[in-house]
Amino acid sequence: MGVVLSGILGLVGCGGAPQRPTPRVAAVAVVGGAYTAGCLRGEVLVAIRGAQQETWRLAADPVLEATGPVSPAPAAGCTPSGQAALADGRVVAWGPDGLLLGETAATLRAWRPAPAELTAAAYDGRRMRAVGPSGLWQWQPGPGLPVPVPLPPELAGHPLNLVFHDGPLLWVGDAAGLGAPLDLRGPVPVLAGPPGTMPPADPMRHALLEGHRVEARQGVAGLAFDGQPQPTPGPVGALLPLDDLLWVATGDALIGYRWQGGPDPAVRVELGGATVALFAEGPGQLLAVGAHYGFARVTLVSPEGGDSAPPFGVASPPPDPTPEGGAP
Repeated sequence: MGVVLSGILGLVGCGGAPQRPTPRVAAVAVVGGAYTAGCLRGEVLVAIRGAQQETWRLAADPVLEATGPVSPAPAAGCTPSGQAALADGRVVAWGPDGLLLGETAATLRAWRPAPAELTAAAYDGRRMRAVGPSGLWQWQPGPGLPVPVPLPPELAGHPLNLVFHDGPLLWVGDAAGLGAPLDLRGPVPVLAGPPGTMPPADPMRHALLEGHRVEARQGVAGLAFDGQPQPTPGPVGALLPLDDLLWVATGDALIGYRWQGGPDPAVRVELGGATVALFAEGPGQLLAVGAHYGFARVTLVSPEGGDSAPPFGVASPPPDPTPEGGAP
């Protein structure tokens, strides 16, 4: 009887509330961030993007020969941005916003553009759209890279810092307060109305954790739980309630808080850079957009499950009743 009681008591928290398990991080996939360094070795360009290294052969059109973790030897001597001449006279350049190639320095064109300094994002349940100085980017959650979205002439070239969905329309705005609705149903976005002045974005972020009010100011360190200050490792970028946790993007990490008589930072995910937006893809799965690291998908599972277990909050399928060897 004592064994049974201890098992029951182990599942009960203060005040008799059931003790919920804390999920475990099973996978973190990051794609499509800014380039952080590059260097030319003959006709081979080594380009570094976060923790990944790309090797490009430039004998004719650029050919991606290999990708993988950053290797110290090839990366030695690489610089954050640069420009160099190839043996045939063509010019190659690299920087945070992509890799470029041209017959001359005046004709450089990006063959591998990259989102750099993203500032905001919106998610419609299927595709992510993010904005920054280089315009509008789109990413469909998965292994594919984000792609730049061509903008109407009225908005092309404007550094954007605001994006949100309004029904079937996508609104984008710049730092000067100019914004416009876009219709994305065709092959290229078109204006769905005249550009106009938009209200400034609200920097305050609000959420609930187990009924407790949480507030933060985007870009400023610290949270307030029911008005009581709580320090954070760095400036807060976003808040997201998901699966009984409150996820807080702060500094270079995502921290999942649970309520244990007070805020408890129970889960931490390092992403290597500041996060500007968080979205729920489904139970146990969250999407993050980084200012420089690009786009990330984080998968959480039950603490007792393996990495291939269903995401946290999704019931495991019932066992197959068919015995080994065939039908019963």
